[in-house]
Amino acid sequence: MSYAAAYQADRWRHSLRLGDVLVSNHPVASGCHLPNMTVISPVIDEDTQQVLFWTASRAHHADISAASMSPHSEEIWQEGASFLSFTLVDGGRSNEEDLAGIMFKKPASYPRLVQDSIKEYGLLTVQVSAKYMLGIQDNAEKAAEDQMNDGSKLKFKICVDRNKDSAVFDLTGTSRETYGNLNAPRAITFSTIIYVSRSLVKEDTPLNQGCLAPINVIILPKLWASPSLGAATIGGNVEMSQGVTDVLLRAFQAAAASQGKCSNLTFEYEDEMVDGQAKPGFGYYETIAGGVEPPIWSLLRHRFLCILREFGIWRGLGGRGNYAGGDGCVRDMEFRRDLHVNMPSERRTMSAYGLAGGEPGALRENIWVRHDEYGTREIKLGGKNRSEMKKGTRIIINEFR
Repeated sequence: MSYAAAYQADRWRHSLRLGDVLVSNHPVASGCHLPNMTVISPVIDEDTQQVLFWTASRAHHADISAASMSPHSEEIWQEGASFLSFTLVDGGRSNEEDLAGIMFKKPASYPRLVQDSIKEYGLLTVQVSAKYMLGIQDNAEKAAEDQMNDGSKLKFKICVDRNKDSAVFDLTGTSRETYGNLNAPRAITFSTIIYVSRSLVKEDTPLNQGCLAPINVIILPKLWASPSLGAATIGGNVEMSQGVTDVLLRAFQAAAASQGKCSNLTFEYEDEMVDGQAKPGFGYYETIAGGVEPPIWSLLRHRFLCILREFGIWRGLGGRGNYAGGDGCVRDMEFRRDLHVNMPSERRTMSAYGLAGGEPGALRENIWVRHDEYGTREIKLGGKNRSEMKKGTRIIINEFR
């Protein structure tokens, strides 16, 4: 989020004042993907009226439009409403009265807390930069790469210079941006570098812009990890944030791959007329195994018109070795009405890697169980699919963690 704040700081420069709050969701403005809304506020010195810090809070909205989690979007306009910068609150006056209590009052409390910290600890303490690259290893050069279902490559070369307390993370060799939605905004790459670097250090380090001070990141423009303004990015956030993390951990030989991707399931139906009355549709979105806890099972049946037939452990998928990976899961859902079903996912053709002789994990699979004039058929959906599923059909997702 530090790059989201930096984008707004550069865009607005010295024109903001006390009480201003901005909101943005565009990947070019260092968002991750459109459903992630970032609210940004300047922390202004009460005496000099200069901006000392920027605070940012980000929340994921399950649906920014009817197609916000489409597995086949190719341009960003297909993924919903986007905006580079919008003044949500202007000098303390909300531009959206009904959002003032939710999106202004809570973010507005954080600058106050930062100013209190400055008074208590001093500005230098708050601005501390962690030179944590010392904790990684001696001078070294590491490299690793991974590949997506469509053949796109993510490649890292990492050079650590302990004498200068610095490192270079070079993505040269990464594939060009794709005509699809797995493009990952630069903010994702920076976030994963911070996450992995901090995880390699035994002591706590501050989580702020200073984390990247000793690191130089080389990303050429218009690559898969630095897409252009109009590139679709909805899958880049949910899939590639974990994929990039796996590649970095592999480069340092720190850990074998975890799930590495985020299986997404969405289904919906549109508004319709029943006996002259408008019946509203609905949209549903969840991540499986690699995301958040799913809803209470009864809600799926009563609110979302589907039956959870099975959600259980899938044994022995982690790859054999001295330290085998974890078990997977199987999720079997039956739909009680006709629905549009989307399944953006990865690791369907490339397994999660093992290390030090350990075997890779099993491939995942998405299966459509349908009934037609040919009988009951089990159809492999692949990693990305949008299907019109009839009442009584099922989708089975075999996943691992």
